Amino acid sequence: MTNDIWCILPAAFPENYELIIRDPSRPKFVISYPCSLLNLILKDHYTNDQYHELVDKDKHIYEIRSENSIFFFKFMVLIYL
Repeated sequence: MTNDIWCILPAAFPENYELIIRDPSRPKFVISYPCSLLNLILKDHYTNDQYHELVDKDKHIYEIRSENSIFFFKFMVLIYL
């Protein structure tokens, strides 16, 4: 059993992207491309928009919110040449 997601990608596929930032105190920002892409797909396609939370018992008013508790924090990449 594993807590990580395994994926086989071509060797040329970018694992990390380094973004150049104009702020001199933080000149670069690195993101994991596969992990970020999977999180975006999860957010767009698997977020539950049907959570109803009771905010006023007397008036029976509910607040509707979205929730998605699945996110990829790590992503193991197997490079195939």
